Amino acid sequence: MTVSIHGTEGVSLNGIPIINLVQIVPEQNFGESGTASTSEINWSNLASITPKVAGSTILGIFNPGVVLDVDNDDQGANNGRLYAEYKVGDSDFSSGQQTLLPQSWIMVPARGGNGMQTYFHKTITTSSTDIIYFRLGIMKEEGSRSILFRNGWATNSVIFMEYAS
Repeated sequence: MTVSIHGTEGVSLNGIPIINLVQIVPEQNFGESGTASTSEINWSNLASITPKVAGSTILGIFNPGVVLDVDNDDQGANNGRLYAEYKVGDSDFSSGQQTLLPQSWIMVPARGGNGMQTYFHKTITTSSTDIIYFRLGIMKEEGSRSILFRNGWATNSVIFMEYAS
C-alpha cells in the first residue's frame, strides 16, 4: 500500500513508516520533584510501554520540564544535570539500564535564570514483548539552590509510539 500526502509517496516520522503504526501510548507524566543534592540523582516516576510486536521499534518523545531555582545573578553558577534511562523487562534500575542520551547526562545551565524546556526522542528496537521502563533524573552540578521537575515549565512527560517492521 502506498500513501501519498501532498504529492509525496510514503509517509514517515523520523524515518519510520507511519503506515506500520501498531500502538500509541498516551502521554505519561514523570511527576514533580526536586533536589539540591550535588551527589545523588533525584529520579522521576516511571513511564512504560509494553510492545505488542517482537522486533518492533519504539519511539519515545520526551518533554522534560526542568527548573533551576536561581532568583538573581549574585548567587553564582547554579547548573544542573538531566539524566534519562530505560530498562527492558523489569523496573529494578540497580543494574542493566541504558542511557537515552548521547552521553550519560546533559547540562542544564543557569546563572541568574531559571531552567529549561527541551524535547528529545529516542528509538529502541525490541527483541521481545517485555515491558520497557523509562525514567528521568535531575541532580545539581554546583550551587546550593534546587533543581526541580515542574509540570508548568513543560509537559514533563513522554508519548510512545510502536511501529512494526
